Amino acid sequence: MPTYETDEEDYKHYMASLRDQLKDYFDGGRTKILIDHANLEFSLKKLRFRFDYEKFRNEMKASANLRGIYCFVSVLPNDPKRGKFVSFLEYNGYRVIRKDAKSTYMGEGEALPILEEGGTEGGWRSEPEPLRRIKGNVDVELTIYALEHCRLADHIVILSGDGDFRMLVEQLQKNGKEVTVMSTARTQPSVVADELRRQADNFIELDEFRPLFEKL
Repeated sequence: MPTYETDEEDYKHYMASLRDQLKDYFDGGRTKILIDHANLEFSLKKLRFRFDYEKFRNEMKASANLRGIYCFVSVLPNDPKRGKFVSFLEYNGYRVIRKDAKSTYMGEGEALPILEEGGTEGGWRSEPEPLRRIKGNVDVELTIYALEHCRLADHIVILSGDGDFRMLVEQLQKNGKEVTVMSTARTQPSVVADELRRQADNFIELDEFRPLFEKL
């Protein structure tokens, strides 16, 4: 990947090439994007990826016949940062499907890189990730939505690496949908489950398109 110190024309060509690659995944069919927020954020932390949700929406809108982008979010009570994040998404064209969550702290776990100030701003720091038992899995909500509310879509993009979605992908394919999974295999261990990646019609490596989606 060219750096900002390289020739400006080379960098423009590189970005144009990435956009062409992204467009190649889509053939003009009606496309809906479903985001498993918790799984996506886990991938971003592992990759130290400062994801820009606004840039992502704009790039996907330019690449596909986008008919909706939906983010499934677990919301803990009395969490003002999450509330601001949800408001930000809604203001920027996302439809947010919330699920109330409960959390029990269980000590400290793996040290993961996290963003200062939460969300998409600030610098990175690394500290032990609190081990929490969170009851707020959105798998059921995403699955029901995909089957019941995406009937008129031709192409479904699922931002998750959760292997539990393999059967959902298979059913969507039986219903005549093309299914793309967007996650990462560039972590150890891989975030995207092998069975999910194999089942999908396409796999988009998030890290490959980092220059298009990262917050500068």
